[in-house]
Amino acid sequence: MLHFRRTLGIICYLVMLAADAAALYVIYISYFGQITYYHGMLLFVPIFIVSYWFATFFMQLTGGRIHGRRIMPMGVRVFLNTLGTIFSIALVGFWGYIYFTQLMNEPANQNLAVNTLMLIK
Repeated sequence: MLHFRRTLGIICYLVMLAADAAALYVIYISYFGQITYYHGMLLFVPIFIVSYWFATFFMQLTGGRIHGRRIMPMGVRVFLNTLGTIFSIALVGFWGYIYFTQLMNEPANQNLAVNTLMLIK
C-alpha cells in the first residue's frame, strides 16, 4: 500500500506538470497570435484547474504515514510541492502580464459600438 500511494502520488504530480506545460503552450500560442487572447483564456482556466486538482491529489496521497513509515520523505514532498506551486504561480502571473500589457492595449471594438447604436435607434 505504501508503494502504491507513493506511485499514485508521483503520477498525480506528473499529470500536474503536464497540465502546467499545456497551460504554458496555450500562453505561448496566445502571445504569438496563433489564437486570440480570449480563446487562450478560455483554454487556460480549465487546464489550470486540472493542474491545481492534481497538485492537491499529490499532497493528499503523499502526506501521512502507513504502519509508522512516511509515504514520501518530507523533504522530497515539500520540494516537489514548492516547485509545482512556483511554476503554477508563474503561469498565472505571466497570463496576468499578457492580459494587462496586450489585451488592455487593443483598440475598442468599433463594430460593437456601431451595432449598439443601431439597436438604440
